Amino acid sequence: MTQAPIWSVPLSGPVSPDVMAQRIDNSLDAQLSSHSGASRPAYAVAGTLWLSTATAGKHKYYFYDGAADRLMLTIDTATGAIQYSDGVSTDVLSTLLAKAGGAMTGPIENAVFAASGANTKRAHFDLTAVSAGQDRAIIVPDFNNLALNKWELIRDTPLSAAASMDVTGLSAYRRLWIHGHVYPSTTAGVFIRTSTNNGSSYDSGVSDYAYQNLNALASTVATVATSGTTAFSIGGTTGILSGIDNGIQFDLFIDNFNKAAQCKFECHANAVTAGDLVNQSSGRRAQSTARNALTIFPGSGTMTGFATIEGIRG
Repeated sequence: MTQAPIWSVPLSGPVSPDVMAQRIDNSLDAQLSSHSGASRPAYAVAGTLWLSTATAGKHKYYFYDGAADRLMLTIDTATGAIQYSDGVSTDVLSTLLAKAGGAMTGPIENAVFAASGANTKRAHFDLTAVSAGQDRAIIVPDFNNLALNKWELIRDTPLSAAASMDVTGLSAYRRLWIHGHVYPSTTAGVFIRTSTNNGSSYDSGVSDYAYQNLNALASTVATVATSGTTAFSIGGTTGILSGIDNGIQFDLFIDNFNKAAQCKFECHANAVTAGDLVNQSSGRRAQSTARNALTIFPGSGTMTGFATIEGIRG
């Protein structure tokens, strides 16, 4: 039995018990077989889910919405393979989402990717910035690991009367690029220290850092060598004037940051002191323990401005 010749039971009588039993049995059999047949049952109403056997080797489940049959899924009776539908296509998932090792074709409107067994760690495409009707390409460079071969933004931080800017969680980065413009609340220098315990403390021993400065001020060029100090000087001066029109603009690179080796600093800066000072400096953290945090701070007072930190993993 697939579809009932007449659905339901007699609603008026008298009818014999065997007629009543047959009508009930026919209706139950139809339910058990998902109302299977070559076409939609005549008694279907909006909401009926029925099984089409019209195609050899295929079982197709349809949802009748009161006006048309909407294909839900197709089962291959030989292989058991299931193809899901969007109501029109016979295999919507094959064009939108591939199995592991399969091929994915067609446009992706949006997707969320989650690590296996860790679906709280997710990445997704955000297309909100793309104008309607526009097609934007994602171009993949020829790198083994994209994250290991490009600068990525870590922080872009506005500073307002800040005593320091502490940045933790940097253990994944072998190279850092710190750039920005800050000005102290009072005439002072701007410095950087590193940490091996994620910011619980910052290296500040009397001989933790060593650096060499080349400063040009007006027509005078001078060098300063510091063999041991408590911090690396950004800009190589303690005379940076306060005020937004003064301060220091800098580009600072740090290599070997997360390595068990001495990390190396290289800084290019211009500052307003007694005049416009141009600085080139380089140095090192004289200790071979991998670092994972840093702090930037003025020698006295607070600092205002902004600093951007980017990194390369490895």
